[in-house]
Amino acid sequence: TYAPPESGFRADLNYFDADIPLALVRHASWLSSSGSTGPPPVAPAASDAFDQIIALVRTRTPHDFTHYKQGTLRRRIDRRMAMASDPISGIESYLAILQEDPGELSLLAKDLLIHVSSFFRDPVTFGYLADEVVPGIVAATKGERPVRAWIAGCSTGEEAYSVAMLFHEAMEITKGGARLQIFASDIDADSVAFAREGFYPRSIESDVSPDRLWRFFTREDGGYRVSQDLRSSVIFTVQDVLTDPPFSNIDLVSCRNLMIYLEPAAQAGLISIFHFALRETGLLLLGSAETVAESDGRFEVISKAQRVFRRAGRGRKGEPAFPAAP
Repeated sequence: TYAPPESGFRADLNYFDADIPLALVRHASWLSSSGSTGPPPVAPAASDAFDQIIALVRTRTPHDFTHYKQGTLRRRIDRRMAMASDPISGIESYLAILQEDPGELSLLAKDLLIHVSSFFRDPVTFGYLADEVVPGIVAATKGERPVRAWIAGCSTGEEAYSVAMLFHEAMEITKGGARLQIFASDIDADSVAFAREGFYPRSIESDVSPDRLWRFFTREDGGYRVSQDLRSSVIFTVQDVLTDPPFSNIDLVSCRNLMIYLEPAAQAGLISIFHFALRETGLLLLGSAETVAESDGRFEVISKAQRVFRRAGRGRKGEPAFPAAP
């Protein structure tokens, strides 16, 4: 994700480095010498080196990418190799560098993380939430208990605050006195810290309406800060959704565009976790290319177009199983 310098987001992945042109030239030369437009076929030795890199990241950093799709990880490793200040002859050489250089290993782990977020991303989906989903959740609580939502893979916080705005607006209309608790979690501690600050560049004006900017933000030099009222309803935390215990008694789980990066077994495990986390009849929101297995009876479709599903059946015996974090 590109972050403008004025946003305050740490730009420590060499994206603004003056060596980028040289790195691009080296990468283009490597592609040309390979005789193809993409990475060369992976030899067995290279595959072993790839597995060792993922294991190294898992044991020496807080991040475990074991269940992520290999194609995505390989492309990001290739990109990281191309950005190196000195030419790297192959993935085995890069493995040797990682074993000796904790700094490069940390940068690679950061680069393997996927962060794409914006306020009210996919306006049609958020319009459906505002009109059909959020008011129903607020009405169902009748002010007798908190409304609880979980934004899994919250990145730098834009989606969590967007969902919070919808709930605040619905609660103002109903005047039912319901309380709001939104849990927003991500594996990347730096992204969570950025989200907690709640300060975003002026470019959010293209995604947030003037009325919402006035209602939920304070204008400051270089950007906008989320209001204290909105920030107090969102709790940000560092969490690996695949290995750490989930939240529970949740009315709405939003996990958009995370499962597309996971292997099928991990996707199935994540669906089990969300089923466990939701209240009976709780709702699950997924990304536009994601779905649940409709045949097992644990979820029913509310809106196929907007990827909204309702918790229906009981969990399977022994589910969910939460593996211990490394």
